[in-house]
Amino acid sequence: MTRSALQILALLGVVSLAVACTPDDDDDKSSDDDVTDVGDFDEGSGSGSDGGSGSDGGSDGGDGASDDGGGTGSATGDDDGDDDDGGSDDGWGDDGGSGSIDPPLPAFELDDVPCEDDLVWHTFIVDTDSGRCTTCTDGADQFIVAAVQNPCDSDMQVELNDGALIGGMELVNHTTGEGEGMGAGSTGRVDLVVVPAGEYLHEAMYMGQMSAGSYSLELRFNDSEGHSASTEFSVE
Repeated sequence: MTRSALQILALLGVVSLAVACTPDDDDDKSSDDDVTDVGDFDEGSGSGSDGGSGSDGGSDGGDGASDDGGGTGSATGDDDGDDDDGGSDDGWGDDGGSGSIDPPLPAFELDDVPCEDDLVWHTFIVDTDSGRCTTCTDGADQFIVAAVQNPCDSDMQVELNDGALIGGMELVNHTTGEGEGMGAGSTGRVDLVVVPAGEYLHEAMYMGQMSAGSYSLELRFNDSEGHSASTEFSVE
């Protein structure tokens, strides 16, 4: 062989050695297979999409929110319940309840008085056992009554503050030494009220069952002229 031919063969040997040392495609594949372990991240993002089913959890959370909404509904129910409980606890509904109803005022009559061209002012006690009384029944329900009477043949008028007949009173039980008083406020309104001829107007204050004893009562009318009347009575 010539020298140039030997050089060519030598070069071919180097090329074949280089080819032999080149990594196999299968090895590249296996390393690619190893990288598919990193593909767990894809699964992770897949579980992230399971996290999207976590968005299902979010919808569960949404269900929880709707549960909260239901809770709000039940809170509203509690509010209703509170109103009902309030009524049942203290026996008073929004309308005052049956416990607030006073007994009816018993019938009574005024004394006949002569006409002196003026109104006549009265106060007295009425109870559910005796009617109008000066010796009233212990254990009965008592009322304080205020009345303005027109004994004449023509109508008369009276000015009443806020349209009320009772302006205040002082009541004393001289047997026990106990006393109480009250006064009416005023809005400044004055009503002109007609007392028809031969008739009277009255207003009653429920006192419940008053304790036994001898009483004096001073009652102030709520008229613009400041009339008053008094009486004495006993409960026994």
